This record gives sequence, structure tokens and C-alpha cells, in this order.
Amino acid sequence: MPIRISQTGNPSNHITIPHLNKPQLPGVVSFYRSKEHAMGNYGAKDTGYTGTFGFDRFDTKVMAEGMVNEYAVVAGVESQQKTVDGDHRHLCSYLSLYPPNANGNTTDAKVYVRLEPSKEFTNGDPDLGLIHFISSAPDSVAIAGANDNGAVTIMLTMGKQKDATHNAVAIGELQIECLQEFSTPVTITAKRITKETDKIVGQLIVYPNHERYTTTIQPVVLKLATAEGKTVGKIPNSPFLNTLVKACNTKSFNQSYIHAALAPHTNVITLSRSQLDQYLEDREGKLHLKNENTALQYNTMVESRYAALLVNQGQKNKAEEKVKEKGQKLLEVFDKKYNYNKDGIQQAKKGYDKKMVTTIWQHPKVQAAYTEYQQAKQSYGQLGGADTALDKTHKIHLFITQDIYGAYGDAAAYSATTSGIAHIFNLLLQDATAITGTLHEIGHSLGLEHTFSNDLGTTILKQDGVTYKQDVDSELDGLKDKLRRINDSIKSINKLNSNLDLTNSELSQLKTLKMFYFLIKKSLSNKTGFNKDVNLFDSSFLLYIRNTINIESNPLSIGTGGIKSIEELEKEINTTTQKIAELEVQQKTAVKGKELPKKKSKSTSLENYMDYTHTDSGSKNTTMQRKVFYQWQWDILRTTGKTHNYLKETK
Repeated sequence: MPIRISQTGNPSNHITIPHLNKPQLPGVVSFYRSKEHAMGNYGAKDTGYTGTFGFDRFDTKVMAEGMVNEYAVVAGVESQQKTVDGDHRHLCSYLSLYPPNANGNTTDAKVYVRLEPSKEFTNGDPDLGLIHFISSAPDSVAIAGANDNGAVTIMLTMGKQKDATHNAVAIGELQIECLQEFSTPVTITAKRITKETDKIVGQLIVYPNHERYTTTIQPVVLKLATAEGKTVGKIPNSPFLNTLVKACNTKSFNQSYIHAALAPHTNVITLSRSQLDQYLEDREGKLHLKNENTALQYNTMVESRYAALLVNQGQKNKAEEKVKEKGQKLLEVFDKKYNYNKDGIQQAKKGYDKKMVTTIWQHPKVQAAYTEYQQAKQSYGQLGGADTALDKTHKIHLFITQDIYGAYGDAAAYSATTSGIAHIFNLLLQDATAITGTLHEIGHSLGLEHTFSNDLGTTILKQDGVTYKQDVDSELDGLKDKLRRINDSIKSINKLNSNLDLTNSELSQLKTLKMFYFLIKKSLSNKTGFNKDVNLFDSSFLLYIRNTINIESNPLSIGTGGIKSIEELEKEINTTTQKIAELEVQQKTAVKGKELPKKKSKSTSLENYMDYTHTDSGSKNTTMQRKVFYQWQWDILRTTGKTHNYLKETK
């Protein structure tokens, strides 16, 4: 992918900062997205960056320490400033740029380079002198005014500039332009080249842009009334929505090469208040979602009702309810005769001998209930097919509901992670952060967690060649658990062979039968679980019944085996025991790595879209200004969108 780098406002491609006549001392070069950023500013204080291109640089000032492992290391380079506690590794920065003629997105960016002390630096001002900026692919990267090797050279020495902490800094700038798409990362490497050395002192990774994605934002206004509407209405898109989609493409999702289009119109649906009452609570005259569990159920209900209304089939809705009703009846009738309390091979053998499920299924009352279910399903299918699932192909659905004030807790909106759906309530619509708050929710719908979420977990900062206690402990726990399972299997086989005299093939079949007996029992204990999807009943409960009857109808000797012999299991015990002994020796000398949190307190990122604008104490952070997704978030957005088909790849 050709990329052009040129010195801004300086045809000679040199920046000359007054030299202090001090000897050259060790230093490193870091890349930044703006001059303010290079001076140590973030959020609202970085007025030079608005998110028009993607840029990411690790900094514990605004990022959790545990995210350090998400960033590539500049090999052989250490900074005087600690990356995280006790570690001086120098990390790469990241840049994303669109190729020309790609949805009108930004193809160039001015980035800044800053000279900083290396770990070897002791006193005075670091001075690297001439720095060469070189593309990793000279044949496909063009640098304006570059030499034959594709390099631009600038002078970086300490001058009078001061950063946010009043340290003297040397800052230069480079203009980077993408000329065509590329499929592998391009690195811009900063080198100090002298007669004595050719040393890498910094790197910028340009994120591949060959795979890009589009999606459509489909707005849906949801109104509450005493009765459900029968059709889906259409209204023009509001100015808010036009502004939202522009923000998607110029200051947020564009950073991960995702481009959004706005649907031609906003859909409007009306649902009955009684349908949603179980998910809502009244707080001082204002409706809120009750809690996280009911919020997810609310999402499922709204999605289901909207999908049904889209096809304008009121009769189909009633027919669907009839199918669910008859399915419930069939479960209740079957449950009265199903007696499977002990989940074990011997119990499964008794069930097989009695042809338990086959006998129950053939009972007249069960068959009558099944016939009623089949008739209801047939009537439902005749009304236009059996699938009313919401079509999310290449779409993000945005439900806007002014009749509900807020989500649970103090949240103004809600999105189930990876759902492709965002719910915006009145509290957010009235707020000055309505646009960035909605972008935050779309981020959830494409798989992102909050930057302060406990679900992010922890990590260990590792050095090559070091054995860490946490890794050894984890492997030991897994092997000891494996050893317990093997011993249990041997005991079980010995007991079964003494009582039942089974071959491996027969035992394998009974284990499968035991599984289906259990799944049937589980289905019967959660009868309402089939209400989410009318097709779920066929693909689970009835499928379990068919598979069980098939096993009960054939000799147990028909099978492919799959159960290991005692001799094989004893060999596994010996191998596993030996490995455990080796690890227990390693455990004594292993280093306990410091666990680093991957979350950061609310609002302390100062600018990430998945953070809150208010602190843990509830006060508004005036420096917080959402404008970035981190490069590891770029990957999550794209992967979720591809996996669930919310995004369409475009080239």
C-alpha cells in the first residue's frame, strides 16, 4: 500500500530546532496524533485531534496498565519513562487511514514525532540529531522528497518547547498520505543512522485497510400505547440521525474502517404498555428498565415484535402465540409421565431397557398434544413462513423510545453486547452527549465492553524466557482436574463392567442416551424458554425426542465406540502424573508476575467512546471528550460485525 510521508510546510524535509551544543545522548522517538497530544494532552485538551483518522498510543495516564500487552513492542528499545510499573519497553503507535475514493474518508494525517530519553539516558538533554523515517515497504510506500531507499531525514534536538509537565521537548511533524489500499501492516520506522550505528528508535504501525466494511443504521421510533399497532409506519429521518451517521464516519467507527449509511427513512412502531410492563419500573413518574436481566428480556421482546410487524402479519402473531401455547401443552403432558431423576449410566440403561421415551411418546395423550402442536405449526407456516426473526444482515438497529426515560441504574441507554441493536431512551436524547452516547451504545452492539468493566479481567506483563507462577499454577490446576476425571472414569468403567458387562461401544451409546435423557429433562424444567423463538421447540426438544427414540430403537452394539479402555486411561494417568511432577518442580522457582488490571476507573480514559462522561462519584468530568477507539477495539468491532453479519465487506 503506497503511503506518502512529507515534511509539512518544509520542502527540504528538515526541521531545525536550535542546537544546545550538548553531546549526543541516547534517546527514543514516539509518534503522536497532534502537537497537543505530543505535549501530553488528552480529551478536550487535545484540540488538534477530532478522530478523523484512527490513532492509538499506549499511555497509562489514560489507559489501564493491563492493556499493555495489546501493543507491539519496538524490539531492542527501552524508554526512560516506565511503560507500566517496573517496565521500560518502548511500544509502537498505530494509525489507520482510508485509501483514496473510499466513501470520502480521510486518506492523510499529520502525525507528530517527539524525542524522549531512553533508559540509558542519565542527565542533560537527549539528542539524537538526524532521524531517518523509513517505510517498511519502499516499493509500495512513497515519501515525498525521499531518497532511493524511501527515507525522509529530519533533525530532532531539544529546544524551548515544554510539554504539559513542563519538560523540555523536541517535536517534529510528518504528513502521511495513503495512496492505495494495502493488506499487510506498513511500519514507519524511526532510525538513527551514523557511521557507528544503525539503530531503530521508534515505530508507527499503519493498520491494513484492504478489508473495509459498511453497514446501514436503521432507526426505529418505538411508542407505547394501550394496544399494539398493526403496521410499521415511516417518517423522515431527523437531523439528529443525520448528525449521528456523519459522526460514525468522521470521528468514530471510521477509525476501524467501518462506514455507515442511514436507512432511507425511520420506521415507527407501537407496542402495548402491558407487553412491556414486566420489564419496567416507575421511578417518580418516569419509566425505567428494572435491571440488567429485564433489560435483556426487553431487548428480546422489542426485537421479536418489531420483526413480526415488519411483515405486517397480525394473524401470524396470533398463530405464533398458538404454536407456543400448544408447545407448552405438549411439554406439560409429556412431563407428567417422564420420570428421570438420577443422571447416570445405570439409569440410562434402565431407560433403554424400558424404551422410556419411546413408550411415553406413543401414549395417546402425548400423541394428541403433539397433533395439536403440528396443526398449529402448519397454520402458522401457511401464513408466510415460519421465521419472524429480525433480519440484521448488514444493519445496526437503533430503537429510539421517548416514552421510557432511562435504562436500569443511572444509564440513559442500553445495548446487549454483540446484539447489533441499541436502545436510546429519553434521558440520553435530552443530554448534550446524545450523539457520542449513541455511538457508545453502537459500540456495545458490536461487541465492546466498558473501559471500566470487571469483565475485562487482568493480565501479567511477561518477559521472554521467564516462567511465571500464575501460568504454572493454571496448568497444574488443569492437569490435576484431568487426573481426577481419568480416575473417576476408571472407577465408573469398573463399576459398570461389574454390574452391566458393557463393551466400549455399548457404553458410548449409553453415554449419548444419558445426555439426551438429561436434555429432555432440562427442557421440561424450563418450559417458558421456548417462547423466545417459535422454531426453538423443533430444534431442541423435538430433536432430542427423535434422537432418543432412534437410540432406543436400535441394539446398543450399533455404535462407533469412543470410550477409552482402562489400559489407555492408565497410560494417560502415568503421563499426566509425570507432567504434574515436572510442573511442581518449576513451581518452586517460578516468578510471581504482577497482575495488571485491564479496566480503568470511570471517565479516566478522558476520551474513549466506551467510557462514561461521569466519574465513579457521579461528577461530570469536563476534560472527558469521547473521540477514540483503541486499535484493539478496532479488531473487536470488525470481528463482531463479520461474525454476526452486521457488517458487509467492501473493497
